[in-house]
Parts: sequence; C-alpha cells; structure tokens
Amino acid sequence: MLQRLTIQAFQLIYLAVSGSWSSANTAELMTIVGIYVHAFFLIFAFAFPIVVLTLEAIGIRRGDEDYIRMAWNGSKLWGITFAAGAVTGTLVEFGLIVVWSGSLALIASMAAAPLMLELYAFIIEIVLIGTYLTTFWRFKRRKWGHLLIGLGVLFGSNLSAYMILAVNAWMQVPWGTGNTVSHLFLPWVPSLGPLVVNPVKLKLLATTLPIVGSSL
Repeated sequence: MLQRLTIQAFQLIYLAVSGSWSSANTAELMTIVGIYVHAFFLIFAFAFPIVVLTLEAIGIRRGDEDYIRMAWNGSKLWGITFAAGAVTGTLVEFGLIVVWSGSLALIASMAAAPLMLELYAFIIEIVLIGTYLTTFWRFKRRKWGHLLIGLGVLFGSNLSAYMILAVNAWMQVPWGTGNTVSHLFLPWVPSLGPLVVNPVKLKLLATTLPIVGSSL
C-alpha cells in the first residue's frame, strides 16, 4: 500500500514538473534525486547493523542490560532507515523501468543473474529484520540465537549491496570491455570506456604495414 502510494506520488510530481514523460532532462533529475535519497538511507541501513550487533554482543558477553537496551534503541532506528531505504528503492526501480525503459535490456541479459540473487538477499533481509525486531526481548536464555538472526540480516544486506554494485559495474562499462556493452544495445552511440586493444591504433597499424612491405 505504501509503495503504491509512493509510486503514484512520484508520477504526479513528475507530470507536474515536466508536463509529459518525454522530458529527458527532468527524467534525469528525478532519477538522480531518487538514487541519492535512496543512497542516503542506505548509509544508515548498513551502518546501524554493525553498531547494534556490536552493542548486543557486548551486552550478552558482559551480562550488561544497559548495552542490550542501547542495542534495542538502535535497532528501532535501524528498522526505520531500512523501511525508508526500501520505499526510496522503489522509486529507483520505478525510474529505471518507466523513465529509462532501455535499462530493461540490461536487466534481461547480463544483469539478470545478480539481480535475481539480490532479490533473494533482500527477501532474507526483510524476513530476518522483522524477526529480529519482534523477538528482541523473547530470547531470555538463548540470547546468542537472537544475535545470529541479526548477523543473518547483516549477511543479506551486504550480499544485496554486492550484487547491486556488480550490476552497476556493468552499467559503468568495466575496463577492458570498451564499447561492447553499450554497442550491444545502443549501436549508434559513441564508444564508451577503454578497450584492451586500441582499435584506432590497430587499424593504423593494419594499413601502415602493407605500405612498408610487411603484413600482419
């Protein structure tokens, strides 16, 4: 429900600003805002688990309830930032699919495998963070078991981030692939990124050698 309302609000804002879906400059601006707002919440969503789990581990190790309470207070902020990151992440996905529909070619090809793994990692993260928050005070005797749930959330979030970075690396054209990625989907755009072999110099070499009486 919240995500649907967020998407509808995003649509209304976009139409109000641009007047149509054909404004590339406005689309780019909206995409940048969505990604950076999402990244802002992700910073906290990745940092809070480390702090919270460290406080909880110290509290369990020392038997100090003060550390446990600090971990509980931090976990609530962790949950809020995670929810905000999930909602703003919907804006990013919405922008890629609707505004930049050409990204579907990337998603349907080389990005399919890492995005599928990212989806599973995100599901693990959602399930375990809900379990972690709702069972925080229910592990009376086996508190280490609750800490393991939190470590599972940390694993899921880092795996999700790794897979997103893997996809983003291909979107940025990795070194050595040159224009292979871009020309595969957009053959009319100029070359992007370095190649292992410089095609211009290779062409000059191929035309120069026959002139001097040699061959490749």
